Amino acid sequence: MNLPIVRVLRRRPPPRRLAGYKYLHPKFIAREIGEARLSIADASLELQVALQQAALAVPKRHPLGKLKELRLRDLVDASLVWFPRRESPAFYDRLMHKCFRGGLKTPRIVQEAVNEATILSLVSHGMGVGFVNGTARSRCPLSVVILSVVDLNMPLPLALVSRKDNVSPLLRRVLADLRNLREVQALATRRSPPR
Repeated sequence: MNLPIVRVLRRRPPPRRLAGYKYLHPKFIAREIGEARLSIADASLELQVALQQAALAVPKRHPLGKLKELRLRDLVDASLVWFPRRESPAFYDRLMHKCFRGGLKTPRIVQEAVNEATILSLVSHGMGVGFVNGTARSRCPLSVVILSVVDLNMPLPLALVSRKDNVSPLLRRVLADLRNLREVQALATRRSPPR
């Protein structure tokens, strides 16, 4: 995955200790900064770092993979691996709404999976097809392909969030480095309201 946070952390040499705090390099993301896929832009977020697109994971030899332009209505008879609504109610509702508008009125959900890795695994074993993040192309099993769905325009903002009371100097430096990246600045410009 080529996210700005990963590039910044790879560039910065990891100090052994900083202000009495052990720096765990890539694990720093999980410890000090939370990565959250959000269904709506929230002004209180620390920093939006990427805008990704929802896509469809299918087994390599699946008939849907042969279509030149895959549309939501093409999934009417497909067995779907889906995530439970409780995992992300806003995203779930938004996806269902897009499917309904695109002609997939009643998705045939055969299995629920709580995360993308499980969806990809179930798809690789032929359980069905499933919606995933478009960046899954770089980490999906060899027996799975990720397809764009032409009428599913569903951007997925990826943001870094941290506790407001976190005063870690390292966190502040990483956030400053991220804010200086062109693609992060471009996202900030897109989100800013017109004056």
